[in-house]
Amino acid sequence: MNTVLLLEDLGMETIEASSGEEALAILGSRQLPDVVVTDHAMPKMTGARLCEEIHARFPTLPVVLATGYAELPEGAGDISGVVRL
Repeated sequence: MNTVLLLEDLGMETIEASSGEEALAILGSRQLPDVVVTDHAMPKMTGARLCEEIHARFPTLPVVLATGYAELPEGAGDISGVVRL
């Protein structure tokens, strides 16, 4: 919610989802956005898992995985096409 407000304050159009499953449903039902921004900690599905699902279904869609975790779980950085900064 805070990220949505920040992006809107910067003049960007946003679509908010409350879970990874909801995000995938939204992505499958409309024109794809320019980028997906997600957190790692979400209900029912981690942000890393959401990145994997998005890459499998929409391989050209950029995803930003933003998290406050200093260390992600084992394998979370092994997502094809993901660049860790």
